Amino acid sequence: MSVSIPVHAPVLDAVAVSAVMRCLEREEISGNAPTVRDFEAAFASWLGVDHAIAVSSGTTALRLALAAVEVGPGDEVILPTMTFAPCADMIVHAGATPVFVDCEPARLQLDIDAVTAAMTPRTRVVMAVHAYGQSADLDALEALCEASGVILLEDAAQSLGGACRQRAIGTIGRAACFSFYANKLLATGEGGMVVTNDADLAERARSLRSHAMSRGGAPYEHDACGFNFRLPALSAALGLAQVPQLDERLARRQVVAERYARGLSEVAGLRLLTPAPWTTRHAWWGHVVMVDGATYGRDAANLADALWEAGIATRRLYHPLHLHAPLRGLATAANPGPAGATARAGLPVSERLAPHGLVLPSGTGLTDAQIDRVVATLGALAHAVAA
Repeated sequence: MSVSIPVHAPVLDAVAVSAVMRCLEREEISGNAPTVRDFEAAFASWLGVDHAIAVSSGTTALRLALAAVEVGPGDEVILPTMTFAPCADMIVHAGATPVFVDCEPARLQLDIDAVTAAMTPRTRVVMAVHAYGQSADLDALEALCEASGVILLEDAAQSLGGACRQRAIGTIGRAACFSFYANKLLATGEGGMVVTNDADLAERARSLRSHAMSRGGAPYEHDACGFNFRLPALSAALGLAQVPQLDERLARRQVVAERYARGLSEVAGLRLLTPAPWTTRHAWWGHVVMVDGATYGRDAANLADALWEAGIATRRLYHPLHLHAPLRGLATAANPGPAGATARAGLPVSERLAPHGLVLPSGTGLTDAQIDRVVATLGALAHAVAA
């Protein structure tokens, strides 16, 4: 069965195409081109931060941010277990230890009490991974980190445009990371951004991004072991063309959310995740529905298969990271022992909820007719016997 309604699809118009063509005509393609700096400036201005450092992906944004705050061996980084693997992978690559904590059950966001319980003298960073378009209670996290002398790092890959108590997500931590992968609100194919209001951190990140080349030193002299995480100019041109469209895209996603909410309000056994009370603007990267199999008549896995047969793509929730083979034996909030510990205690909320959620089609280009088709199909599949 071919899929006619994807989970996400990029929205690239003639303005974006023209921006890329202008770069090609100027033979401006490298990561050191003026278009990259223009993109950084436009993104920083729109978000409301002092510094933005464009990079090759959301994953490299995380690695660069960890390097810029000098996370390394002996450090612990607290993060939610229900997230994408690169969040933990980049901590391991930095030589530090990921410490996994549970999510709160209502919205799958980072549990503040779990973070508090996970703190140890080795805790260096709390990585607040903002899931599906909103955030944990950033005011509470900020206060906790300040009181504990711990760095707050935001992974805002899925929450560009969201706000917590009127403050933009991505502007509250010491630094924040964004992704411009093809399924994001602003899509450049691959790409990402590190943002900060800390001038020293920004300077270090810019240096490390480009091989840590020493300014004013001998030719090809390096003052640290750096990376090549630069974003090519062609990708920057795509991003620059989309920055003026972000407010309109966010408004459209709010309309999509409201249409889903109305359409699914009477489908028993399906529960859409709703905004937290501190969420003053939801970015709606993903419209998540939790499936009560006993009430609905199908579990999430069966429903995903049935929707696929109907030409509608979905995405399952993340498999908790502490259950992944490469990460087993690392610390959890319930088991804050050394890496390699064998006594294991689970993170029950994430383990219980992960198998029961689906991300419905959520892209900016989703039409009203497509939303209505998804809603009608979900209603028709309730208690229907699978073929």
